[in-house]
Amino acid sequence: AKCIHRRWLQPRSYQATIIKEVDKCLKEEGNSAIVVLPTGTGKTLIASELIRRRLSMDEGGNKVAVFVAPTIILALQQTEVLQELTGYEVMPCCGEVTTEELVEISVDFPIVVC
Repeated sequence: AKCIHRRWLQPRSYQATIIKEVDKCLKEEGNSAIVVLPTGTGKTLIASELIRRRLSMDEGGNKVAVFVAPTIILALQQTEVLQELTGYEVMPCCGEVTTEELVEISVDFPIVVC
């Protein structure tokens, strides 16, 4: 996946700590992480930085990040924000999408928002 221009925002200290801890957790095979924070505390910034780091390490271009949003409006909003913060092309997928369609979309878009 090719990185296009991105806007840089400096994470706050607690966000940087969370990014560091989640990054450390994800480096161990088979681990996953869930970040729970109140509204307005920068979960999207944290997610975008973690996604950007993972995609930048993907030399073969085989990885895809799926970002889940609870509403169509939020999915469309997050599509724009993630593209701006990560520098990668992002595709919104609203409605019913099959696994096969998701795989096909991810060939051209390293980040998919559903």
